[in-house]
Amino acid sequence: MTRIEPKAPAEVGGADSAEGSETSATVPRPWHPLRRFLFRLSIPYALLYLVATPYFHLPVIGNTLATWVAPFWDHFLIFWSRTLFDIAPEGTNLKFRGVGDVKSHLYLIFGMAMTSLVVAVLWSVVDRRRLSYDRAARWAAPVVSFLVGSVVIYYGTLKIYDVQFGYPLLDRLLMSYGESRGLDLVWIFMGTSTPYTWIAGFAEIAGGFLLLFRRTRTLGALLLIGVLSHVMMLNFCFALPVKFFSLQLLIMSALLLLPDAERLVRFAIGRPIPAVEHAPLVSNPRLGKGLAVLPVLLGVALVYLHLDAARETEKQYWVEEQPIFGIFDVESFTVNGVDRPPLLTDEQRWRLILFDRVDWVMLRRMDGTVEDYGREIDLGAGTMALIARDGRRLEWTLEQPTDDTLILEGPLNFPEEAQEDRLEEAQGEAQEGQENTVAPADEEILRVVAKRRDLDSFSLTTRRFRWIIESPFDR
Repeated sequence: MTRIEPKAPAEVGGADSAEGSETSATVPRPWHPLRRFLFRLSIPYALLYLVATPYFHLPVIGNTLATWVAPFWDHFLIFWSRTLFDIAPEGTNLKFRGVGDVKSHLYLIFGMAMTSLVVAVLWSVVDRRRLSYDRAARWAAPVVSFLVGSVVIYYGTLKIYDVQFGYPLLDRLLMSYGESRGLDLVWIFMGTSTPYTWIAGFAEIAGGFLLLFRRTRTLGALLLIGVLSHVMMLNFCFALPVKFFSLQLLIMSALLLLPDAERLVRFAIGRPIPAVEHAPLVSNPRLGKGLAVLPVLLGVALVYLHLDAARETEKQYWVEEQPIFGIFDVESFTVNGVDRPPLLTDEQRWRLILFDRVDWVMLRRMDGTVEDYGREIDLGAGTMALIARDGRRLEWTLEQPTDDTLILEGPLNFPEEAQEDRLEEAQGEAQEGQENTVAPADEEILRVVAKRRDLDSFSLTTRRFRWIIESPFDR
């Protein structure tokens, strides 16, 4: 590799000599005016944006910081939305709501961009005599690298555990392509292949970890540009609600690559690559050695703490030992002893009951309506309770004559619903001049017999990797 000596600068000072180096420390070259302005613009923006969301990418202290800074960001958002878009906060839900594709996030991005522009202009006026920012860049790069790295490490650990892109839930197996959103398709696509999801997670963790070290920062930025480009395209092309956030992370990874952009271009076209004189952050050798160890400690801590948090989240979300699991097709549905045939026009009859790894139950009616409820099952006592979102409970008896058979018996509706249905039916019969023969609400008893469906009937759960596939449509 041919060594290219840097040209003599116009301004002397600003660099510390590296102790024990073979050559004396070189003085930084003047930066192009455009480069100086972009530096003054990008650093405030990157720090503002990354510090605005500390609740998930900073372990241990993230939630506490979020509580402290939330009022500031709310006022910041209100000020810039009113200034830039003439939006009054009264009567609107104009609060900082994280990094999803919501209006408040977009307003926040514009507000941060305008704030950074104002800072850059003032900085350029006050510090107009400075010709380079090598020392400031040496301090800014590790700070931005840590914040970006912590975010991607966080998302990488979510993929290692079944928190993001877990194996498809049973209701996804029942969902047709026409009923699916882009988010559903991506979740099924990623979650169906555990190795693919793990590779994506390990790539994010590796890229974030490499960002923390000066000598591997360029390699980490290159890796993350590839990984985040893939993430961003999935978000944009399938309308996932984190498009703005993934774009910001990609831009910041590219910014971290800019100091070595010239050397990378020379490498790509086969030109001689200039040597780099890495001046230390501080002149004190002992402090310098301590700062050299800090990225190792931070990297190990980030990976460990995020992995531990993801594991705990998985335990809270997924219930490992389910008393009942599977898709149960309703074979018999009787109300007060009267059998309800499986007609697609029946809005009340159930088609199936679904028990998954999460702590809720899904009921699908004949007309396709889906209802989710919390549940409490006691196999020993033979009871099951449905819990509505407002806390109302519906108590049933539960029997399992066989492992694949489920019998439920109890009230058809929640108490309030039963009374309302009773009044509506009575009013309708009175208008038609019919005799009221409907049983009282408290006597409207449901009895359901359901059979467990064989999950091996789904190709998605049984089809595995094969070296030889004679036909592309072979199941």
